[in-house]
This record gives sequence, structure tokens and C-alpha cells, in this order.
Amino acid sequence: MKKAIQKIASTAPLLAGIIFAGCDSPAQDDNDSYEKIYFAKQSSETLQKERDTLIYSGISVGNWEKFRIGAERRILKNEFLIDDLKTRIRKSGKQSDLIFEKKTYILEQKNKNLRNRIIAYPEVQSDWDSFKKEITGELDDLSVELKEMGYKK
Repeated sequence: MKKAIQKIASTAPLLAGIIFAGCDSPAQDDNDSYEKIYFAKQSSETLQKERDTLIYSGISVGNWEKFRIGAERRILKNEFLIDDLKTRIRKSGKQSDLIFEKKTYILEQKNKNLRNRIIAYPEVQSDWDSFKKEITGELDDLSVELKEMGYKK
């Protein structure tokens, strides 16, 4: 008798979970699918606008994508290093780390600024070669500064 009660007690929550798991409302499903379609349409329109702008300015889309992806990777790596520095500063808790915290904040802002400039380039359409050289140089400088800060700590 005890075993039968234990079996029922252990399977009841499982059955309830199975039954209620499929109880999504159709309105919620419609809303989710609408959001997916809307955002997919928005991103495709944005990509097409960016592509048209780049073609108009005489830059090949392939060169732009290659540069953008490479720069984005470096920016993400910089973000990781900045987060690591912030974590180390918080863990140490020393008063002298206030200077490093300020420097880290400045480097973080430089990194965000680079990302925003890269995102805005298709609308700005400045000289491609000078833009590319400038962004690459600033990314190199930022990487050097981050490495120096990482090795000082």
C-alpha cells in the first residue's frame, strides 16, 4: 500500500508538468512570431540601406564587411580585457586602485567610441582609406594601453 502511494505521489508532479507545459496561449505565440518577423524585416532593411550607401560611396561591400568584422572582434577582445581589469580592481579593494579604475573607465569610453564610429560610417561616408587607417591606429593604441595596464597590476 505504501509503495502504491509513493508511486502516485512521485508521478503526479511529472504528469502535471507534462500536461501544463503545452498550455501556451495562441495570442502569445502570435505575438512571438510577429516580433521575430518584425525584427528580421528591420535588420534586412538596415542591411540593404547600408549596402546601398556603401556602393554609392565606392567601397566594395566585401571590403567593408571584412574590416567591420575584424574591428568588431578587436573591440570585443578589448571589452573582455577591460572587464577583466575591472574585476581585478574590485577584488583588490585597495585605495591606490582608484587611479587604475579611472584609466579603465577612459579606455572603456574609447572602445565604445570606436564601436560607434564604425557603426556610423555608412551614413558619414568620409574618406575610406583615412577612416580605415585612423580606426586601425586607434585600435592598436587601445590594445597597447590595455596590455600595459594589465601587466602593471
